[in-house]
Amino acid sequence: MSNTNTFHQTKYDFKPLISLLFAGIYIQRRNTFPKVVFISQMEHGALEIQLAYIIANIIKENQKVEVNLLKIYEYLFWRHLFDFKFSNIKKDVMHYIKNDYKQIYDKLWEKLKNDLVQSNIPLSLKSWIKKFFTHPPRKIEQQIIELSKSIVSQIEIEHNKNIFENEYDWPFSFLQSTENKLIKELWITDNLHKITRILYKLKFVERWNNTQRLNHMSVLQHTFLVFALTYILGVTKEIQNLEELLSKAIFHDLAEAFTGDIPSPTKKLLPELENTIEEIEKKLVTENLLYLFAPYNFKDALKSYILSPFKWRNFKLLKTSDNLSALIEASLEIFPIFREKTDLLISKIDTNYPTYAQIIDDILSFSVHN
Repeated sequence: MSNTNTFHQTKYDFKPLISLLFAGIYIQRRNTFPKVVFISQMEHGALEIQLAYIIANIIKENQKVEVNLLKIYEYLFWRHLFDFKFSNIKKDVMHYIKNDYKQIYDKLWEKLKNDLVQSNIPLSLKSWIKKFFTHPPRKIEQQIIELSKSIVSQIEIEHNKNIFENEYDWPFSFLQSTENKLIKELWITDNLHKITRILYKLKFVERWNNTQRLNHMSVLQHTFLVFALTYILGVTKEIQNLEELLSKAIFHDLAEAFTGDIPSPTKKLLPELENTIEEIEKKLVTENLLYLFAPYNFKDALKSYILSPFKWRNFKLLKTSDNLSALIEASLEIFPIFREKTDLLISKIDTNYPTYAQIIDDILSFSVHN
């Protein structure tokens, strides 16, 4: 199958959203600061979402309060698309616009909404965009989002601060004060920094690390893409258990923080090798991460999201998102082996389903091979 094929056409397309995801791959955080460790906006997004899930569940169990996790997921999805769209505006400048020129900030959000609503994306996605603007997160959800962001941002700049201390003193102090304020308000005593450092390991695990490529991508970037594509497909298909599906998406590769990225063909070299690797993953995840959540009931759900994300009745949609993310990565590479990867990935997706066929076409329209 050639990657120039056109599949079944629908009455809608996903190009406005796919183009923002492609843009997000290249956007670097703090691009006016000196640094030795670079982190992308997409990696930051994945970490924020993972930590927000953990904070939300800790609060739900400790304080017996209702937290709308799907609303948090929804907000973080659209906020990062907002960041991708307006990435040419430096973060510090956007911060001033948000706080001192709120009307302009609101108009930028309105611009994102109008561009998407007036585009040809599915009606169900347009409906969710409108609902997002009329039903923002409640205070408790906003606090969780802000706490997650402040902690993730601190972990991101720790290495750079050790070398460029003067440049990072002010942002680090600001993030610490924000965290301390929210910790007191939310009554959290767990070691969230230790948890985040474990999640952060995925930033240093490279995808397809034994294959020559120009655009190196981390497992953390891949994680965000899978989450975003799962959201897009889940809303388009109007599935009922979207929150659980997104939780599986954001944690589906977390075991690779301990084992590295072992490609599926390698796992299948021997019949018993895949099962052996699964047992090792279970051991490492339990010993290095899950023990931190021993007092909590949600640890069992988290364990299943990490160790068996594809072993449930709706696994096909999640697996499709996983393959579509890989297709985005392959479409960026010029080396011949990625043409073969592209064809193989397409063969794994049910192109008889019009939505999947359309999103493949829209991804391939951005391919360097076209």
